[in-house]
Amino acid sequence: MTRITNEERFWAQVNKTATCWLWTEATNHDGYGLFYCYHRNILAHRFAYELLVSSVPEGLELDHLCHNPACINPVHLEPVTHLENVRRGHGGQNMARKTRCPQGHPYDLFNTRINNAGSRECRECTFIRHRNYSRVRNNATRIRKWAPRPRRRSQNWFPPKPLNIRVLPAT
Repeated sequence: MTRITNEERFWAQVNKTATCWLWTEATNHDGYGLFYCYHRNILAHRFAYELLVSSVPEGLELDHLCHNPACINPVHLEPVTHLENVRRGHGGQNMARKTRCPQGHPYDLFNTRINNAGSRECRECTFIRHRNYSRVRNNATRIRKWAPRPRRRSQNWFPPKPLNIRVLPAT
């Protein structure tokens, strides 16, 4: 019985097209391919780059020049710093294109605020969220205030001491 090598397993999960080499198996939440090797998951594009080109220099990460996270073609990968990779990406552009919040309120000068994290917030949604929170909190307080409570004795409470009274015999 012959054992399949990691390389053979890897290439069996790749679909080579005219431009990109697409990973067809497991992916993470961002769409990057995952390859189980050496008792852990490895990013498929990193495995391909290290297999065909060389190891990725320390402090650098691989940037997909084709902007396709499932692509593992080493020609489409370039080692860059994290800052450069973020600068080349489209992450912030997708949010900047949005003109309305998820509930449909407009992002305009009067209805938009920038929170402490630096992202936009809809003032209308924030107002509604705070109003609903206050209502729930006030109702819970009202219920608690009027609910019967068991009587508790003070922590310093002791039973009264017996009185030192002598009963004289009747004569």
